[in-house]
Amino acid sequence: MSFWAALPRRPRPRQAWTLGYIAGCARGGIEAVAIGAPTGPFGFIDGRAQYGVVTPAFHVMAGLAALSGKPLLHAELSAEGAVEVIAVRDGGGIFLWIANLTAKPQRITLPVGVRSVALLNEASFAEAVSEAGVGLAARLRPRTARALDLSAYAVACTDIS
Repeated sequence: MSFWAALPRRPRPRQAWTLGYIAGCARGGIEAVAIGAPTGPFGFIDGRAQYGVVTPAFHVMAGLAALSGKPLLHAELSAEGAVEVIAVRDGGGIFLWIANLTAKPQRITLPVGVRSVALLNEASFAEAVSEAGVGLAARLRPRTARALDLSAYAVACTDIS
């Protein structure tokens, strides 16, 4: 049994930490990072896993990789320090990737113009680890509310007009 399969079926800090690390590197001007292994028991893809073929952090890496080379934007959130964000312009839209870096729920205020949100949290964990071909950005659902509750180590992908 792989390391990931032995862990409980719930989000772990890795997906939030991955997003936070990449956001910090991007703001610091670093153009490329390598985090973890692509495959195997400590990788983002593990076909041997009992609960799925990818880790939740896979969706963070895949989503951010799709935005590689796009303009990075300045972003601040209402829960600074507990929440990390990376904002990228892609065509006519802006994508915010947001991570709760703590074990405590965080309520954040999204910017005006929110069109849709997709969450990677305990409710979406089982689906996320079993579907490598469907990224978090593909799960965007319409949303107009600006308040967003992020559970422990949850990650959100947000599309803003």
